[in-house]
Amino acid sequence: MHGNGFAGALAAAKIHIPVGHVEAGFVSFDRMMPEEINRVVADHISDLLFAPTETARQHLLNEGIEDKKISVTGNMIVDAVFQTQDISKEESEYPWHNTEGPFPCHCPPAGACGFPRAPQKHHPGASCDPSGVLTASHHPDASPHP
Repeated sequence: MHGNGFAGALAAAKIHIPVGHVEAGFVSFDRMMPEEINRVVADHISDLLFAPTETARQHLLNEGIEDKKISVTGNMIVDAVFQTQDISKEESEYPWHNTEGPFPCHCPPAGACGFPRAPQKHHPGASCDPSGVLTASHHPDASPHP
C-alpha cells in the first residue's frame, strides 16, 4: 500500500493477504486528520513496513510495531529527484524540448511544489495559503493547483 491505498490494504488484511506499507511511519501526530487514523491502522495491519527514514522507523517502534517487520528504505521522492536531475539537464533528448519538426515545442523551464492538506481545515486558527506562497515567489507562471 502506498498513499491512499488504505481501503485495499484493509480488504487484503481481512482476507489474509499480506500487506506492505510503503512510507510507513510518516506521522502528523494529528488524530483529527482522517489520514492519520488510516495511517495508524495501516501500520498495525501491515506485515511489512517500509519506513523512509530512521525517524519514521522510530515512530513505528513507539507505536508498538515489531522491529522485524520494519525496513528503512529511503524516501522515494528524494530518490526520484536525485535520479532525474541529470536527465533533466539533457533537454534535447525529450520531445517536449523539441524546437524543430512539424510540432515544435518551446516549453519554458518548469518546477513543481506540493502542499499537503491545509491544517486550517481542522484547526481554523491556523494559516496556510499556498497561493500566497506561489505569488510571493514572483515567478510569472506560478499558479496554485490543489
